[in-house]
Amino acid sequence: MSRSYFAHVTAHELGHALGVMHANAWICSGASFNTPDCRHEEYGNWADTMGYGLYGANFNAFYKDFLGWVASSSKTVVSTTGKVKLFPISGKNGVSVVEVLNPALAGSSAAHKSVYLELRSPIGFDYLVSGGWAGVHINQANDSTRGLQLPFARLLNGQQSTKPDFSSPALQSGMNFNYPSHGIKLSNANIAAAAATLKVTISTPECKTFPLQTVSYGSRLVTPGGDLFFTVGFTNMNYPACGDSRVKFLRSNAADFGWTMDFVSPKTALTIPTGDIDYYFFNFKIPNDMTPGTYTLRIWAKDTTFGKVYKYSFPVTVE
Repeated sequence: MSRSYFAHVTAHELGHALGVMHANAWICSGASFNTPDCRHEEYGNWADTMGYGLYGANFNAFYKDFLGWVASSSKTVVSTTGKVKLFPISGKNGVSVVEVLNPALAGSSAAHKSVYLELRSPIGFDYLVSGGWAGVHINQANDSTRGLQLPFARLLNGQQSTKPDFSSPALQSGMNFNYPSHGIKLSNANIAAAAATLKVTISTPECKTFPLQTVSYGSRLVTPGGDLFFTVGFTNMNYPACGDSRVKFLRSNAADFGWTMDFVSPKTALTIPTGDIDYYFFNFKIPNDMTPGTYTLRIWAKDTTFGKVYKYSFPVTVE
């Protein structure tokens, strides 16, 4: 049996209409989830209807919970060390959604406090799940509505320490999983198609800082006398225990070219919880007599919480 492309697209777009984003993945080449090479992979959950959906057609546990599709009898919130039992998320019986929330982070403003566990087995909507995609899926929930975002999930690689290529992201029997940023460990895994049991260990999470990630949007081509509008986004990559970062716009080098900064919004510092993104919006006016050519616009911003200054370069062509 093969999946229906029409059914997949219809369900996917319906998910957006209901208020959830893509089912993504967090992909790293090494054993850690917090190295400079780690990246967000849009649609990266291939076993989710909000991702590519090649190996499954269900919504992940976080989205189902967010949408109110999970009965109280089908969900467990884990905040202390202990043993949990999971039944397939595409089944009809037992606990199929486990939310792991370290109590040390419960009061945090972090956008990604909770981790969701679900069992993907080849039944029901998940009839295509197989191989390294069958087993316990670990989704990092981001339920932020800041920074122009809607809720989204990132599938974590349950086999990161041994298969970082993301070919087998499901946690399977005998495997362990360590997520130090949230003080969560999974061990003693006994995972079969009908049910899974595993030990969840909760410990005190540490604060570990990482450089802000930056992204930009806007036109790189402008004419003399025109306007240059663009956006720079800053993502707080620190561990949740570190708290918010306050990012303040410092200056640009636009005046060196004779450009005028028409506006910057907001005019105050951005308060960015860990795991979240927020944006500065800029507009520059280009003089009528501007000499055509390529210019490198630079923006300086400072994370005042941790005393780090960031410089962002944005090439612009005036023609």
